[in-house]
Amino acid sequence: MRKYGLYLLIAMSLMTGCQKKDIVTVDTAAETTQESGETGSTAEREPESAVESISGTDQNGNTGADAQTDRFTLIPIAVSGEYDGEWDDTDQTPIITSRCDKVYVQGDGYDALKQSLIFLNKNLVSQNKEEYASYKKEAEDMRNNYPDMKQSYVCNYEFNPVRFDHTVVSMYWLKYYDLGGAHPSSVTEYHNFDTQTGKELELGDVVKDLPGFRIYVKGELSDQKEEKGLFEDYETTVDSLFAGTDGYGPLEWCITRTGVRIHFDQYVIASYAAGAVEVEVPFAGNEAMFQTDYIGKASEGWAEKISPWEAVTYEHEENDTSVSYHFDDAADGYDTRNITIEREQGGKKKEFTMELYGQPQYGWIVMTDDGHPYLYTEIQSENDWRTMEVFDLKGEEIRHVGTSNDSLMVPS
Repeated sequence: MRKYGLYLLIAMSLMTGCQKKDIVTVDTAAETTQESGETGSTAEREPESAVESISGTDQNGNTGADAQTDRFTLIPIAVSGEYDGEWDDTDQTPIITSRCDKVYVQGDGYDALKQSLIFLNKNLVSQNKEEYASYKKEAEDMRNNYPDMKQSYVCNYEFNPVRFDHTVVSMYWLKYYDLGGAHPSSVTEYHNFDTQTGKELELGDVVKDLPGFRIYVKGELSDQKEEKGLFEDYETTVDSLFAGTDGYGPLEWCITRTGVRIHFDQYVIASYAAGAVEVEVPFAGNEAMFQTDYIGKASEGWAEKISPWEAVTYEHEENDTSVSYHFDDAADGYDTRNITIEREQGGKKKEFTMELYGQPQYGWIVMTDDGHPYLYTEIQSENDWRTMEVFDLKGEEIRHVGTSNDSLMVPS
């Protein structure tokens, strides 16, 4: 088992599914830190923080107006984790790989929440190890019986933040599986905590009017029935999930800045092709339905996940703007790429090219609350070294403004 640390440069909520992409809120940038590579300690601890503590409502004793302001202040987090794998000795291609992300709160305070997250991290790692062990023999048999296929099994638990502020911590793990079938599959597992008490929240802790909430959700699903091709008996499934009926599993939900979102994975109420189905009940206009303490506040900022060659459009300073990026092999040699960023803004086209070393991973277009657009891209190179490259999209010229290389994966 190997450990890695991947530190979030931006305190943003990325709510993305297999078949769907949402625009979500983002407020600001957080500092990065590096996780210790020490092993063998008897008690797990969160990574050391290089971030100044951001005080919350109960952390500094604020009341009244100051307390209301602090309720929505984001808290910095770090993501580390563990991964494992087996490789073919003949050509070093992977037979099976496994990854489980763990999340930690940075800075001082939040002791109860930190303990809750450590407990949650341990449970998820344990589940991931058990699944990895169960699939390993099957993957090795597949490689031995069909050596030319080079089919690689994957069993990943991938962390995604939804809301991390002084009031609520809401997040999910995408459990992603590629087990040699016709297509991969995934299961989503949400967790929601009270930031100050560290208590994992039930839906009834946040929603005061559960019957009214369920009626709202079912009404929205009825409107999606034809478009999504919902199963004929989907209402029975929804009622059973809300009731906690045995055999149906838990109802998956999260708390966003703007409402409470219910999530149905593929196959739950619709086919694989339909993708995940989601309904968000907004706080605005439904305030009496929710506990006041957990109602969020909408943000002007946003972040949108983006793939190479995909264009993201937005309005910047009253100009329609379109941004895309892609990678090409560079002439310098193995594993070197040129990233090219193309922007069309107000009828003017700009292009920026820069050489990077490694394999491209993910990208995001990020708009801060004060209207400053950035492109973030993650690059992976040898020994699972990861960097985050940041590009400023606001000015007359596109600029590379920084690199974070705090994402070293450290062997245990």
